[in-house]
Amino acid sequence: MKASAAQSSLRWVLRRYSSALAVALVLFSGPLPPVAAEGNSFPPYQRPGRLVDIGTHRLHLYCRGDGSPAVIMDAGLGGSALEWLAVQAALSGRATACVYDRGGYGWSDPGPAPRTSSRLADELYLLLQKAQVPAPYILVGHSFGGYTVQLFASRYPEATRGLVLVDSSHAGQLERFQAAPIRVKLAPSITGDTVFVRFSPPRLHPMLPENVKGTIYRLMLRRTARRAMAAEFLGFRQSADEVKQEGGLPDVPVFVLTRGRRVWDRDDRGDRMEKLWFELQGELARRVPRHAHLVALHSGHYIHLDQPQLVVNAVLKVIEVSRRAPQGPGTVEMASGRVTTPLVNQYRLCSSTF
Repeated sequence: MKASAAQSSLRWVLRRYSSALAVALVLFSGPLPPVAAEGNSFPPYQRPGRLVDIGTHRLHLYCRGDGSPAVIMDAGLGGSALEWLAVQAALSGRATACVYDRGGYGWSDPGPAPRTSSRLADELYLLLQKAQVPAPYILVGHSFGGYTVQLFASRYPEATRGLVLVDSSHAGQLERFQAAPIRVKLAPSITGDTVFVRFSPPRLHPMLPENVKGTIYRLMLRRTARRAMAAEFLGFRQSADEVKQEGGLPDVPVFVLTRGRRVWDRDDRGDRMEKLWFELQGELARRVPRHAHLVALHSGHYIHLDQPQLVVNAVLKVIEVSRRAPQGPGTVEMASGRVTTPLVNQYRLCSSTF
């Protein structure tokens, strides 16, 4: 999760602190590759999936395709299951590809408090069990959703085949950004801060499929979605602590995708923030022996919208690696198979032990 005044639709003001920070509700603009044209033809405003009762509330789940392992995609803070349609469509020819809305978002009912990652990971596990989506799973998490899938993998290792982290949040990012010399507070303290949340109308990625733009906009304006976003943001620091306390990841392949476009100001502090973000992304990859770290050169924070083909190919690579015995350091080839397209000058590979 990152913040800037130009990209914000949620702002918070702390009584004890003079700086005002923001949480992105924006689906960043950028060209959408041809993969997004693959079919998603449900009518506007109609729920594409089904509501699954997990006991405390119902969650919206939409699956396409067939095959194991199933691929489960989780959006960032304030996000929508419909963000993933391009990636889902491309993967559905190779595997069961599922997207869902966390409690309060999209068509899902509001969930019980607190809305922190520990609860969200358990709710996701219950959802998949109740919906009879068989394990194992490849878990794909964007931004704050990265906390959910990391916790899920730590807590349910037998159900996890691999992870793809899409510009994911890092459990130590809050302390690292708040420390000298950056001194930027990205989330309120668990105690001691008085927080006022102000919303403005959401802005949509202009290249989202036309038949879902109106649906996403209307869903993001719902009071339940605003409350869910505020609750997740206010619990962000606790969620980070929960990821730390859960322990290590299982020995599964992890593919980390990092944005290549700058998002912070072009000044000394912005330079340090960009450098630190990249360092944190590398650390996420190195949490496990089998990993790859790739920079999406033409993407902002929403890589699955700016360069969805990279996410598709990362998932396919994790599926491939998960099916063979661990090997020594190798290379990652991102253009392979009939569902992919040539990706010349689209990415930079930082490291790989696949």
